[in-house]
Amino acid sequence: MMRDDRARMAQWLLAFLARERLAHCVLGDVRYGLRDGAGTVIVAVADDCLAEVPQLLARFCREHGVHLVQLIEHEQTARCATLAWTGPAGAPRFPVTEFCSHYARNGRRFLTADQLLDGREGE
Repeated sequence: MMRDDRARMAQWLLAFLARERLAHCVLGDVRYGLRDGAGTVIVAVADDCLAEVPQLLARFCREHGVHLVQLIEHEQTARCATLAWTGPAGAPRFPVTEFCSHYARNGRRFLTADQLLDGREGE
């Protein structure tokens, strides 16, 4: 992979989700694209699709030769996934992608999945 391999992997993951027809949107400021080292990518999905995320990630990993090394349910409506691969010069890469449906913290819902997905671009 190229020097910006984390950003490229995130782009491949988002393209994979679109190809699988999973309604999703990236939360946060991506006006200038996904940048290498930009931190955790947060992806909102419909509430009834959150359960599909582990299987989708497994297929994505097989297609791209990466490993799903951790998947944690850290909120009732959120899953935190860590992928792993060997980057340039043999350096290990462990980017984190968070998948959520409703935006909630400590059990309190602030936004529903429908609100997060409303008006998303690229439909």
